[in-house]
Amino acid sequence: MPDLEGSLIPWDRPDGPAVPIDEETLGRALEAMVAIHQGRWAPTGADGLDWPWCPLPERLQLLARPAAERYRAGGLWVGERFLRGWDAFDRQAPAAARDLVAALAADPLPLVAALDRLPATGLHGDLKLANLALFPDGSASAIDWQMAAHAPVSLELGWFLVANVAQLPEAPDRVLERYRAALVAAGGADLVGDWNVQRDLALVIGLVLRGWRKGLDAEASLTLPTGQAAAADLAWWSDEAVAAAGRRL
Repeated sequence: MPDLEGSLIPWDRPDGPAVPIDEETLGRALEAMVAIHQGRWAPTGADGLDWPWCPLPERLQLLARPAAERYRAGGLWVGERFLRGWDAFDRQAPAAARDLVAALAADPLPLVAALDRLPATGLHGDLKLANLALFPDGSASAIDWQMAAHAPVSLELGWFLVANVAQLPEAPDRVLERYRAALVAAGGADLVGDWNVQRDLALVIGLVLRGWRKGLDAEASLTLPTGQAAAADLAWWSDEAVAAAGRRL
């Protein structure tokens, strides 16, 4: 395996906050994502769907309150962190957003059913920027494939937006549009389907997966690289996700 140290995009550091990226780096990261989605790098079809994909219900519930309670009961320190975050979310988010997240944490199948109506492809599953290495020759590589999934691109996009919010220099809809344009330019129009649905489900997924961190950031009065306050970001995600769920679930 090649040594990727020095090429991976810096992320959370023990001695300080995440390092924001510039628009050029964001563009290269999105192009790498498109290459993964366009790569047809794993089996698909009747036989390939049993290839070791991360099951969608498990992926969608990975950081939910019920899962966090199990982690804490099992002695995993992350369980307590997630629960503190969900408590903060419940204090900071509107009631409709709290109800949506709680409902999908208990039963993600309406969201799974909505995803099943869109084109699917192989996804990395955990595209934090820290899992991407960008090389001087323009090529890229990715690590940590343990949550690879066969699903619509909205699953990847929802996670990408919320996992990297402390580093992204542009607002969610701008990032989504840049990805869509790059995918179409690369010949991936068949993976787009109904883009409005992809966008909506990405926002629902993002809030379900990482509302806990948005709650913590809002209570800490953080400001994002876009210049938006974390509390305003949480309010935007809450309103958009609730509206999107009303249209799609």
